[in-house]
Amino acid sequence: MDFVNSMLRYVAAPHEIIMVNNASTDATQAYLQSIAQFHPQLQIVQSTKNLGFSGGNNLGLTKATGDIVIFLSNDTIATGDFITPITSVFEQLGPKILVGKTIHEHDTGWNTYIESRRDLTGGWVGVKVTIPYVQGYCVVLNRDGIQQVLERGKLWDDAMSERCDFEDMDLAYRAARLGWKLAVLEDLPILHVGSGHTANTLEGGRLAYTLEAQRRFKQKWGLT
Repeated sequence: MDFVNSMLRYVAAPHEIIMVNNASTDATQAYLQSIAQFHPQLQIVQSTKNLGFSGGNNLGLTKATGDIVIFLSNDTIATGDFITPITSVFEQLGPKILVGKTIHEHDTGWNTYIESRRDLTGGWVGVKVTIPYVQGYCVVLNRDGIQQVLERGKLWDDAMSERCDFEDMDLAYRAARLGWKLAVLEDLPILHVGSGHTANTLEGGRLAYTLEAQRRFKQKWGLT
């Protein structure tokens, strides 16, 4: 439980830690409840079914009360104060930003598509675009900004997939269409110990799963 311990070390009241237990079948819930009684900043949200990456994030968001919401995967570890630099970037740039530690602005092989746009004559033309996005293990938004990018009352599109496949790109693309900017905090003391999603690490059924999520993303936004 390195993630839990690191959060408790660097996040104190009045800040809040909201942990969603996504219908785990092991002793996770009992463990979290046993430590929550000693840490007033920790709130445990138990889901009776596995809602997936997006669904779990959306559930946690319904319990959050802070002005800034930080979404962290449970395969991350905090190694220092990460709240202060995040707060500072919103004070400098305002609410219409999507903040993260890792931002993919180049063509990764998964984020370049043909987008239909109106030309000067009113017709449609295909334009090649590379969609920059904040990698989903660490995504931060301001409360005011969240209200602007909600889609059908939800921040994360839980119809995309059950894992973190294209939900982060979908959120970034939605924000970009509203004129938002991305802000990267490369020195943020958050370590991602999980594996990245690249073409080189996806094999067999896992690759098929990601390709299906990509198909849904393209269909949703009319990309080719």
